[in-house]
Amino acid sequence: AMSSSSSSSSNSKNNSIDNNIKEGATNDFQEMKESASYQIVRSQIELCELELKRERERFGSDAPQLARPLGMLGLLHQHMAKDLSQAIKYHEEAKRILCKELNRVRQAQTTATSRHDDDDDDDDDGDDHDKISEGNNDNANVDDKDDQDERRKTLTESLAVTITDLAFIHERTGDVKSAKEEFKEAYKLLMSIKCSDKHIILESCARGFDRTCRAPHTRIHNPVA
Repeated sequence: AMSSSSSSSSNSKNNSIDNNIKEGATNDFQEMKESASYQIVRSQIELCELELKRERERFGSDAPQLARPLGMLGLLHQHMAKDLSQAIKYHEEAKRILCKELNRVRQAQTTATSRHDDDDDDDDDGDDHDKISEGNNDNANVDDKDDQDERRKTLTESLAVTITDLAFIHERTGDVKSAKEEFKEAYKLLMSIKCSDKHIILESCARGFDRTCRAPHTRIHNPVA
């Protein structure tokens, strides 16, 4: 009987040891897995930081080319590294650059329109050669205007996406007032370029505006109003 009891106790002890070993191995594997994930994120951040440095050295600190790596760094810190203060820093810098470039494009469009109107006022009959030249210039102006319009729309959409990312961060950190204004601002930008009502960012802005207005059960289709 004593032998049986001793054997049972020994088996129980061995099972306990085995379980502890398995549990320890599982914990070690989980730590390794988490560490590997962190290293991947850290590697992606370092690559984006390197790209940002190169673009800044090549184009300058206000160049629109910086918006992409800045946005990527913002998203990596926001969703992967969970460092919201860093995410805000990068998104804010991307916003500043995009705003500046968008204002530049708008100003160029306004100036081109004004110059074209002045040219129309100064037109005279001229000869056939002059008329052909004017026609060619008009075609070139139309192409340039189309390019500028497309550029303005692309910048506007990129800016709206960046502001929406900031809104989500501020909402998450409890800064509801800032989030509400940012959702509204992004919505207005997208509406200014006539985005579809089904545009995913437009819908996100509308829902975000609803939440920050403390009316989650009331769909506000037009937060600009």
